[in-house]
Amino acid sequence: MRVTRLWERELGWARLFRAGDTLVVHDATPGNRDGSGCPTRSFDLRTREPLGPVFGMWETICLADIPERWPAPLLAHVESAALVVSDSRDGAFVERFPLPAVGDGRSLDDLAVARVRGRDRLYLLDNAGSSSCAWGTVDLDSPAPAVDWCDPFMLYSGSRERMSLDGAWLAVPAEEYVDFFYDDPQSYPEIIPEGRVRVYRVSDGEMLGQVDADGHEAVVATVGGRSYLAQEGCVRSLPDLAPVVGLSGPTGVALAEWEGQPVAVFAQVREEVPIVAGQHRPVRLVHCFLDGAENTERPEPALTRIPWEVPGKFQDLLAVPNREVVVATSEGVYVVTVDP
Repeated sequence: MRVTRLWERELGWARLFRAGDTLVVHDATPGNRDGSGCPTRSFDLRTREPLGPVFGMWETICLADIPERWPAPLLAHVESAALVVSDSRDGAFVERFPLPAVGDGRSLDDLAVARVRGRDRLYLLDNAGSSSCAWGTVDLDSPAPAVDWCDPFMLYSGSRERMSLDGAWLAVPAEEYVDFFYDDPQSYPEIIPEGRVRVYRVSDGEMLGQVDADGHEAVVATVGGRSYLAQEGCVRSLPDLAPVVGLSGPTGVALAEWEGQPVAVFAQVREEVPIVAGQHRPVRLVHCFLDGAENTERPEPALTRIPWEVPGKFQDLLAVPNREVVVATSEGVYVVTVDP
């Protein structure tokens, strides 16, 4: 096993983006920014070297990887009723798309840019307030781009929510109202919102179903020739949403393909460690291959522990080919090469 520390910087709330060998680290810590924007830096995963200096970016961004339109991955954000794309190496301006219907972009929780069925599309997760939320699309190839709001829903706790998009599937955070009954048989049930993840087919926007969220973000990916939704401690196959792997105590999950096989990597809270006042629980990394896993309600996965102590407070996780895992913590960004 080999560990490389890419960025020796204290991070408040880091988010990782990857396209090919380009890794972007974006520290969007609320209330901890100056006028220059959120600290952002890109790295080459092959050489482990920075692609440029630290630069400031908008709080809500995405990494756009469309080789047919741009020769290299670009960063995108929405401001002043426009989609702005910038060089991922130094934040330099590249292109601007007017979006009159979007506004200043401050109500957006997340966005993504992808090529779908030969068209370049912008996906938006908009939290307009008063619990009203929706995801929508914009055709960037249209002469007058306009937002097509595809599915509105209620979302009270839309803080730091993220969509997940791959070539075939879209996962969106949402909520569902359920009746909560107290122990007192004379009491009336309380209607409370429960977190859900809604899964859609990208080609036509049809909702395939939804699963419990419990406050954890979801990841969709097609790896090793199969499609999966990974959320909380459960990995489900797509499109049937049948459980493939389940475990307890996760705080992050990533999907990748190692040696042609689909693999799930989990950041798992170490429950066996005593709680220390003023300190966070330590986290360890584990992984399991998804081929051959039993399709049961809560199957016990064959987990392999990665023998590395995750330093600091865990923040984000990516799994990449060549048996590598990228981890962002409060103490920096690390690349871990996992032994066969």
